[in-house]
Amino acid sequence: MKMRVNDRLIELVDVATGLRSASELGEISPGEMRRLSELRVVFQAFSIQTESAPVSAIESVKAFLPIKPIQIFKARLGQTSLATVGARFETADQFQATYETDQHEIRMSFERTTMGWNVMGKLPEGIWEIRAKDILVVSDAAGRFELQIDDISNAEWRMRTVSAEIVLPSLRKAVSGDTA
Repeated sequence: MKMRVNDRLIELVDVATGLRSASELGEISPGEMRRLSELRVVFQAFSIQTESAPVSAIESVKAFLPIKPIQIFKARLGQTSLATVGARFETADQFQATYETDQHEIRMSFERTTMGWNVMGKLPEGIWEIRAKDILVVSDAAGRFELQIDDISNAEWRMRTVSAEIVLPSLRKAVSGDTA
């Protein structure tokens, strides 16, 4: 039975990692010897030992690093398209909402789908990490994002960039005026 190329390569990997001895392979061609030598170099690189520093040493180094604390902003619901039609978000098929802080404006569009809600948003420029429930998406550089979520009524939104985090209350809390 003729050996396939992949089978021979697996045997060479076994030798390079020390699982088998080279003598078990029989005759090794010059090309296979070069490949075996390359594989040994690769697997040696993977076996480099690393050591952890003591926690006290890590904390000492951190004390010297300039760490800028992240500012946390609590947003409030500004305008919604629901007010103009007298609708409630629970029964609407689509609507827009604006959330505001003293320094930010977040525009969001909600559209009901068969799987829940499609949410598109626009944050200030920059790369933002957007979390709602167990969903995480990242905006583009212009601050635009889109995600799918099953239920928007109780989802608290956290939008974070390098220097700021904006917390949006769930729609249920926002429309009821609950700011806790």
